[in-house]
Amino acid sequence: MHNGHIVPILKAATSGEFSGIAWSFQTVPDTQGDVILPLALTNVATPFPVYTDHDGVSVGEVRKAEVTDEGLRVEGRIVDLAARQYAAGDGHGLSIGFIGSGQKSGPVRIFTDVEIVEVSLCKRPVNSGSRVTTLKSWRTLGTETELSIWLKAGGMPGRLAQKVAAAAWPTICKADTHDDEELAALAAQLDSITKRLRA
Repeated sequence: MHNGHIVPILKAATSGEFSGIAWSFQTVPDTQGDVILPLALTNVATPFPVYTDHDGVSVGEVRKAEVTDEGLRVEGRIVDLAARQYAAGDGHGLSIGFIGSGQKSGPVRIFTDVEIVEVSLCKRPVNSGSRVTTLKSWRTLGTETELSIWLKAGGMPGRLAQKVAAAAWPTICKADTHDDEELAALAAQLDSITKRLRA
């Protein structure tokens, strides 16, 4: 396992817990000319599934949805590892699938009553402000055991994950930055430890 393989593991092996804005009130109308008013979203029924690009295949679910000043805020979990990696990268946009009838006002359709049936991870949401805002990852891990579980979730064999976590945790727990440079440094450290343990 080399650094090129460690990075996808780091991005994929989140717990899958996420939050985001499924429909932003700040960037409307969307590219299709739709506006969903806040009152249309006040009684959204949960849970509903999470898809990838509206493909109809569930990769998780939204467990909570509430209207905020910014938009419809959702919380849930992505259980599919490939979808987690997608959400951590280019697929961090959110797009809702809904049923409703809109009233035309010029080029705009205004919705006052909708039923949300799914939310999808996507690269280019029609509402540009709709996106994943948090995705629980290694940056929120609190113990060596959690790191071990997280590495196993990303595809590392269990015994090796335990050894790598034990060797890496003293350094990781001191980390105080949260950017891509740190992620690359962590990947290099785990790669080095993995090679040493496998030797």
